[in-house]
Amino acid sequence: MAATQASSLNTEPRSLRFRVGIVVLAVGMVLLVGYVDWLTNAYIAFSIFYLPAIVLAAWFVGRWAGIAVGVVAALTGLAADLAHDLVQRPFAYTNMCLRLLLFTAAASVIARLYEALQREHALSEANRETAARLQAANDLKDELMRAVVDDARGPLGNIFASAVTLRMAQRELTSADAAELVGRIADASSNLSSLVDQLIEAGKIDPATMGTEPVRPVLEARPA
Repeated sequence: MAATQASSLNTEPRSLRFRVGIVVLAVGMVLLVGYVDWLTNAYIAFSIFYLPAIVLAAWFVGRWAGIAVGVVAALTGLAADLAHDLVQRPFAYTNMCLRLLLFTAAASVIARLYEALQREHALSEANRETAARLQAANDLKDELMRAVVDDARGPLGNIFASAVTLRMAQRELTSADAAELVGRIADASSNLSSLVDQLIEAGKIDPATMGTEPVRPVLEARPA
């Protein structure tokens, strides 16, 4: 749950002003670390302390921004090494190359992680929309079933009542009465057949073409 909320917060589009601000902040962090690196006279390895600025730029701006900040960090580390005599120039340039490889790899990994979170966020949004459509289709099906059952009670009751009357009182019924009961059975049967046809047509609805709002079905039955 927390991971989903974090991905949704960190994958929003960012403005140019925001990205420029992040890059400026990252470069400022690099320069600050470089100054502290110069003050320590190479007694402490400060390469790892450049990484937060590179991660910040790569995450919020992109891979190339992270790499650019990494280049600035590598050059700053080189300047800090050359500012005192404790590190010979060949070793200083070697350290710069190693730092540059580390910073470039870190920026690439962080940028790829951010892109993966973006894809996951997009897929989760698509899955939520699909789930909403399927839920709407299921709600429509249930409502159709309830409507058909309710509307079918009348025709079924007429058929049953007329059939029972014909069976129990067939000797007392005149030809006209019997014909009327048969007509009622025929009308009720036709009405029930119409309801079944509407249910079959409703079963052909494609959930992919439906909106997320459930549609209220209208089933019309002819009076019996």
